[in-house]
Amino acid sequence: MERERHEQIIFPRGELKLHSMLINFGLQTVNDSSYCWDGMRRGNREFVIYQHTLEGEGMLKYNGELFPQTPGRTMLLIVPENHCYYFPEGGNRPWKFIYLTLYGAEVVRLAREYRRRYGVSPEGQEGMRPAELWRETAEIYDRGELTVSRASVQAYSFMLELLESTRGGRRGNPLSEQIRRYCLENLSGELSLEEMARHFHYSRSHFSRLFRECTGCSESIYVRDLRLRLALQLLQTTNFSIKEIAARCGFGSENYFCRVFKACYGQSPGAFRRET
Repeated sequence: MERERHEQIIFPRGELKLHSMLINFGLQTVNDSSYCWDGMRRGNREFVIYQHTLEGEGMLKYNGELFPQTPGRTMLLIVPENHCYYFPEGGNRPWKFIYLTLYGAEVVRLAREYRRRYGVSPEGQEGMRPAELWRETAEIYDRGELTVSRASVQAYSFMLELLESTRGGRRGNPLSEQIRRYCLENLSGELSLEEMARHFHYSRSHFSRLFRECTGCSESIYVRDLRLRLALQLLQTTNFSIKEIAARCGFGSENYFCRVFKACYGQSPGAFRRET
């Protein structure tokens, strides 16, 4: 991750109608006060910018509030919106950061949920996994293996990891860990809110509120995300049939699994497997 790199447009916005996609990524160092990006002057089509500072300092202005971008600080932006990030005039040290630019309806949804929980520029809460995924993306790209399918998966996985780190900030609550463990152990089953409420000895309405407090989302979205992540792993690492993967991940039927998968990735599980 030490080599300076700036991978320009990989898969242009609008070229592929996918729900999660990677536009570009890079490791960049800037020390010129002319470096400035205005979130209201980058077009009208929504996309997401992730940027994590490694060294030096930059500045983010969001809705009139300033957020210094110091080492360990992250910003997650959605374009268009009222923000501007820049290298401050008179800055003493170059600003070094990693970044990804992503688009798609699912990416934007996950970004909005992340920001609802952490805000636009959390400090020291995401851990190392997002940076590891950035490095993984660079390695796949350097090997010439970053196909459309892989790029879509990387974008979706990256946003899920950010949400996972958001939930990680609440792991002091034992119920959060218990919910995650229970869901992972029972993914092949129905996993309804009613069944989970009974398992944890709460009423449905009370458990629904607790679930959202612990996970930051509804039961259906949380379980769907876990199932899709398992499905991606099985598609890439096993020879199980699509029908068997659907059953192991708890999607109920092969047709339903294919519909959900295509809604998130823009292609069928079979097409994804052939390209990976």
